[in-house]
Amino acid sequence: MLLLSEGRDDEARRCAESWIQNLSRRRDPELQPLIGFLREIQRNGAAILERIAANPTNLWLTN
Repeated sequence: MLLLSEGRDDEARRCAESWIQNLSRRRDPELQPLIGFLREIQRNGAAILERIAANPTNLWLTN
């Protein structure tokens, strides 16, 4: 989130990809919300940042 807030979108996408790969290897179903969140960052980090700013208590963006 810090990278996105600093306008470093490409770096944020690369970092998200690295974490997705790392967490996916664990095959832990409880990590799926986090992995989904990271995939959203990859797709459109700026929109995610705006959504979190609008609703900071719902980091998983389920609503």
